[in-house]
Amino acid sequence: MTEQIATSIGTELDLLRAIQDMPCEDGPRDRLAHDSAKYALDIGLSSSLLLGEKHTVAFQILLRSLSESMIKLGWGLQSDENATSLEVSAHNDFRRNLISLVNGGALSFQNPNDGSSLNDTILALAVIDKEHKPTNIRDMAKALGLERFYQILYKNLSMQTHGNANIVVPSPPKSTSTERAHALLGGLQTVKILSAKWLALRELVEPSHLQSMLLPASGSNKSFEADGYAAAQFQR
Repeated sequence: MTEQIATSIGTELDLLRAIQDMPCEDGPRDRLAHDSAKYALDIGLSSSLLLGEKHTVAFQILLRSLSESMIKLGWGLQSDENATSLEVSAHNDFRRNLISLVNGGALSFQNPNDGSSLNDTILALAVIDKEHKPTNIRDMAKALGLERFYQILYKNLSMQTHGNANIVVPSPPKSTSTERAHALLGGLQTVKILSAKWLALRELVEPSHLQSMLLPASGSNKSFEADGYAAAQFQR
């Protein structure tokens, strides 16, 4: 990995930190932009330590998380309705898990004053919006014109995340640290651009521009490089 790309990654991380200080109105798209920038910063800080070959699996899992967050951010910023849908989905998932833990006996709540159970109170508060129909990640990608990105990178990285990649390809060719660094840099840049443009200007990144950032012409080294990166990991 060259010193130049290492410096570029550091710059992107600093810019994501700066986004945390940008004005945030009490609206779903502002919250999404702020939360996504913070998440990308956390992922980026960890991923930048895992660019060596011995950390390939861990890096790929984090890259998959970053790519999913990027798709959700691009889709959510398209409208308040989309951003709200992402919030409702997150709250529903949390409440379902909470209900399952309490009902299964794995988690309980007690009143600190008298030791009485608060489980019924917690369950009553954990209301799930049953009318909400979440949009799946593939449909989000399709709406942004990123279905090819979803198929090439996200789906392949999902195999690694779920522990299936080594079963299918026990000894895959390894990508270089430079290829991994370019993939990370592209993801961080994309989140930065999406979030900052919304928070600073209340403007969206056009889907065609987003597509050019994530699915560039062959040979570009300033993007996610989905084709080359995925091929290096999973080709037979």
